[in-house]
Amino acid sequence: MSDSRGRTMGKAILFATLTLFLAVSTADAQDEKKPQATPQLDVALTTAKQKVSYGIGLSLGRSLQRDGLDVDPNLILRGIQDAMAGREPLVSLDELKAAFQQLQTELKAKRARAAQAEAEKNVRLGQQFLEANKRKNGVITLKSGLQYEVLKSGNGPTPKASDRV
Repeated sequence: MSDSRGRTMGKAILFATLTLFLAVSTADAQDEKKPQATPQLDVALTTAKQKVSYGIGLSLGRSLQRDGLDVDPNLILRGIQDAMAGREPLVSLDELKAAFQQLQTELKAKRARAAQAEAEKNVRLGQQFLEANKRKNGVITLKSGLQYEVLKSGNGPTPKASDRV
Protein backbone atom coordinates (compact mmCIF):
# COMPACT_ATOMS: atom_id res chain seq x y z
CA MET A 1 0.00 0.00 0.00
CA SER A 2 2.40 2.66 -1.13
CA ASP A 3 -0.06 5.01 -2.80
CA SER A 4 -2.35 7.45 -1.02
CA ARG A 5 -5.56 5.63 -1.96
CA GLY A 6 -4.27 2.31 -0.62
CA ARG A 7 -3.21 3.95 2.62
CA THR A 8 -6.59 5.65 3.00
CA MET A 9 -8.41 2.41 2.25
CA GLY A 10 -6.24 0.55 4.76
CA LYS A 11 -7.04 3.12 7.42
CA ALA A 12 -10.73 2.84 6.58
CA ILE A 13 -10.59 -0.94 6.94
CA LEU A 14 -8.76 -0.62 10.26
CA PHE A 15 -11.27 1.93 11.51
CA ALA A 16 -14.23 -0.19 10.38
CA THR A 17 -12.75 -3.28 12.03
CA LEU A 18 -12.13 -1.43 15.29
CA THR A 19 -15.62 0.07 15.20
CA LEU A 20 -17.17 -3.35 14.59
CA PHE A 21 -15.11 -4.84 17.40
CA LEU A 22 -16.21 -2.14 19.83
CA ALA A 23 -19.86 -2.46 18.81
CA VAL A 24 -19.85 -6.23 19.26
CA SER A 25 -17.99 -6.16 22.55
CA THR A 26 -20.20 -3.42 23.96
CA ALA A 27 -23.37 -5.24 22.95
CA ASP A 28 -22.30 -8.31 24.86
CA ALA A 29 -21.40 -6.57 28.05
CA GLN A 30 -23.54 -7.85 30.88
CA ASP A 31 -21.42 -7.54 33.99
CA GLU A 32 -21.16 -4.15 35.67
CA LYS A 33 -18.06 -3.97 37.84
CA LYS A 34 -17.73 -1.49 40.66
CA PRO A 35 -15.51 1.36 39.45
CA GLN A 36 -12.20 1.78 41.20
CA ALA A 37 -11.05 5.10 42.59
CA THR A 38 -8.96 7.03 40.08
CA PRO A 39 -6.22 9.51 40.85
CA GLN A 40 -6.99 13.17 40.22
CA LEU A 41 -5.76 14.68 36.97
CA ASP A 42 -3.10 17.36 37.11
CA VAL A 43 -5.10 19.34 34.58
CA ALA A 44 -8.61 20.73 34.91
CA LEU A 45 -10.98 19.83 32.13
CA THR A 46 -12.50 23.19 31.28
CA THR A 47 -13.18 23.18 27.55
CA ALA A 48 -15.71 21.09 25.69
CA LYS A 49 -12.89 19.60 23.60
CA GLN A 50 -11.06 18.45 26.74
CA LYS A 51 -14.21 16.97 28.24
CA VAL A 52 -15.19 15.18 25.03
CA SER A 53 -11.65 13.85 24.57
CA TYR A 54 -11.58 12.56 28.12
CA GLY A 55 -15.11 11.18 27.78
CA ILE A 56 -14.17 9.17 24.68
CA GLY A 57 -11.24 7.63 26.53
CA LEU A 58 -13.36 6.96 29.61
CA SER A 59 -16.10 5.32 27.56
CA LEU A 60 -13.63 3.16 25.65
CA GLY A 61 -11.83 2.17 28.85
CA ARG A 62 -15.06 1.23 30.64
CA SER A 63 -16.22 -0.79 27.67
CA LEU A 64 -12.94 -2.70 27.51
CA GLN A 65 -12.95 -3.30 31.26
CA ARG A 66 -16.59 -4.38 31.31
CA ASP A 67 -15.91 -6.86 28.52
CA GLY A 68 -12.98 -8.26 30.47
CA LEU A 69 -10.58 -7.69 27.60
CA ASP A 70 -6.91 -7.98 28.49
CA VAL A 71 -5.45 -5.05 26.58
CA ASP A 72 -2.55 -2.66 27.07
CA PRO A 73 -3.91 0.89 27.52
CA ASN A 74 -0.54 2.33 26.51
CA LEU A 75 -0.72 0.58 23.14
CA ILE A 76 -4.33 1.73 22.69
CA LEU A 77 -3.12 5.29 23.25
CA ARG A 78 -0.20 4.69 20.85
CA GLY A 79 -2.60 3.41 18.19
CA ILE A 80 -4.76 6.51 18.56
CA GLN A 81 -1.72 8.79 18.42
CA ASP A 82 -0.32 7.01 15.35
CA ALA A 83 -3.67 7.20 13.56
CA MET A 84 -4.20 10.87 14.35
CA ALA A 85 -0.62 11.74 13.33
CA GLY A 86 -0.95 9.80 10.07
CA ARG A 87 1.90 7.44 10.95
CA GLU A 88 2.18 3.92 9.57
CA PRO A 89 0.74 1.22 11.85
CA LEU A 90 3.24 -0.81 13.90
CA VAL A 91 1.79 -4.01 12.40
CA SER A 92 0.26 -4.79 9.02
CA LEU A 93 -3.46 -4.53 8.43
CA ASP A 94 -3.51 -8.27 7.74
CA GLU A 95 -2.02 -8.92 11.19
CA LEU A 96 -4.58 -6.60 12.77
CA LYS A 97 -7.45 -8.29 10.95
CA ALA A 98 -6.20 -11.71 12.05
CA ALA A 99 -5.89 -10.53 15.67
CA PHE A 100 -9.40 -9.05 15.61
CA GLN A 101 -10.80 -12.21 14.05
CA GLN A 102 -9.17 -14.28 16.79
CA LEU A 103 -10.62 -11.97 19.42
CA GLN A 104 -14.07 -12.18 17.80
CA THR A 105 -13.85 -15.98 17.88
CA GLU A 106 -12.89 -15.92 21.57
CA LEU A 107 -15.71 -13.48 22.37
CA LYS A 108 -18.25 -15.64 20.52
CA ALA A 109 -17.11 -18.71 22.45
CA LYS A 110 -17.34 -16.77 25.71
CA ARG A 111 -20.88 -15.60 24.84
CA ALA A 112 -21.89 -19.13 23.87
CA ARG A 113 -20.63 -20.49 27.19
CA ALA A 114 -22.50 -17.77 29.08
CA ALA A 115 -25.70 -18.43 27.10
CA GLN A 116 -25.40 -22.18 27.74
CA ALA A 117 -24.94 -21.59 31.47
CA GLU A 118 -27.95 -19.25 31.50
CA ALA A 119 -30.07 -21.79 29.61
CA GLU A 120 -29.12 -24.57 32.03
CA LYS A 121 -29.97 -22.31 34.96
CA ASN A 122 -33.36 -21.48 33.43
CA VAL A 123 -34.16 -25.16 32.84
CA ARG A 124 -33.27 -25.91 36.46
CA LEU A 125 -35.43 -23.03 37.72
CA GLY A 126 -38.31 -24.11 35.47
CA GLN A 127 -38.15 -27.66 36.81
CA GLN A 128 -38.08 -26.38 40.38
CA PHE A 129 -41.13 -24.21 39.67
CA LEU A 130 -43.08 -27.11 38.14
CA GLU A 131 -42.22 -29.37 41.09
CA ALA A 132 -43.42 -26.76 43.59
CA ASN A 133 -46.43 -25.77 41.48
CA LYS A 134 -47.82 -29.30 41.15
CA ARG A 135 -48.05 -29.51 44.95
CA LYS A 136 -50.30 -26.45 45.13
CA ASN A 137 -53.93 -27.03 45.95
CA GLY A 138 -56.06 -27.15 42.80
CA VAL A 139 -53.22 -27.65 40.30
CA ILE A 140 -53.81 -30.58 37.97
CA THR A 141 -50.81 -32.25 36.31
CA LEU A 142 -51.35 -34.34 33.20
CA LYS A 143 -49.20 -37.33 32.22
CA SER A 144 -47.42 -35.10 29.68
CA GLY A 145 -46.34 -32.77 32.49
CA LEU A 146 -48.76 -30.01 31.53
CA GLN A 147 -50.09 -28.26 34.60
CA TYR A 148 -53.23 -26.22 34.91
CA GLU A 149 -55.57 -24.88 37.53
CA VAL A 150 -59.30 -24.44 37.14
CA LEU A 151 -60.00 -20.99 38.51
CA LYS A 152 -63.76 -21.12 37.96
CA SER A 153 -65.73 -24.11 36.70
CA GLY A 154 -68.24 -23.45 33.96
CA ASN A 155 -71.81 -24.67 34.25
CA GLY A 156 -73.00 -24.44 30.64
CA PRO A 157 -73.09 -27.06 27.90
CA THR A 158 -69.80 -28.76 26.98
CA PRO A 159 -68.80 -29.15 23.33
CA LYS A 160 -68.79 -32.65 21.84
CA ALA A 161 -66.18 -34.06 19.45
CA SER A 162 -68.62 -33.57 16.56
CA ASP A 163 -69.32 -29.89 17.44
CA ARG A 164 -67.72 -26.97 15.65
CA VAL A 165 -66.50 -24.34 18.01
